[in-house]
Amino acid sequence: AIEEELVPAKACSGLRQVLENVMLDRPEYWQSHYHGDGNARRLARGYSYSDRVRYYWPDSQIDDAFAHLVRNL
Repeated sequence: AIEEELVPAKACSGLRQVLENVMLDRPEYWQSHYHGDGNARRLARGYSYSDRVRYYWPDSQIDDAFAHLVRNL
C-alpha cells in the first residue's frame, strides 16, 4: 500500500500478486491448511496466522519482487 502511494502503478513491484501466483502454482504448502471458498482461501494465503507463505520466500520470482519493493521504498 505504501509503495502504491510512492511510485506509479506501472513501477510497483507487484509483490502481493507474485506471492499469490507462486502459491497458486505450487499449492503443496498451503492446500491442506486453508479451507473454504476461493475468497476465503485467497485471504488465508495472504493473511493467515499460520503463515504458510514463509515456505515461498526462497522462490526467485518472489525474491526479485521483494528486491523491487525495497528499491521503491
